Amino acid sequence: MTLAQHSNLDKLVSLAILRFFTGHRNWKDFHQHVQTYHRKDFPRLPAYQNFIYAMNSLSVVALLLLHGFMTFFKSITRNEDPKFADSSKLAACNIKREFSNKVAQYIAKKSKSTMGWFYGFKLHIICNELMQILNFRITSGNVDDRKGLAMIWNDIFGMIIADAGYLGKNWHKKALDLGKQLLTGVKANMKKIMTKTQHQLL
Repeated sequence: MTLAQHSNLDKLVSLAILRFFTGHRNWKDFHQHVQTYHRKDFPRLPAYQNFIYAMNSLSVVALLLLHGFMTFFKSITRNEDPKFADSSKLAACNIKREFSNKVAQYIAKKSKSTMGWFYGFKLHIICNELMQILNFRITSGNVDDRKGLAMIWNDIFGMIIADAGYLGKNWHKKALDLGKQLLTGVKANMKKIMTKTQHQLL
């Protein structure tokens, strides 16, 4: 089946955007909502199974659109502008159900964040001071923050600000060798002083 068999591409994109404004947390409830309140707006709304297939098909369009935005944001972000790096957990299920989860059993991993243990994935992201995404990567949950950052900073230079999770032996020197200045927070058991390099940058 193709997108054309379900509905027009613009209608599908409109539905995907509409879901964020309705506050529905899953596609099933949203599909029922559209059937009940927006049938006149979407008279050719597919049955639920075909609707899910069509929405999943939009992922390619979404990725292309996101890539275009990131390319543009990189082009307008100067090397001297500060960038911000961070990671966030993407739980596949409640940690208590990690052994019974089947959807992502081969790629999701158990890990621990500042909020406790979780089972799933991790989002690594770099943005500029306007919170515009410059690059991102989704990995298994047990991938170290520093390794995730190294996957997405190749074509990003200048100052990168991150939390204490990005501290590591010789990590700041490695960043400098690659044309980046990594400024991180400090852990509770460390002296809260800035390095000579950080003073020079500020």
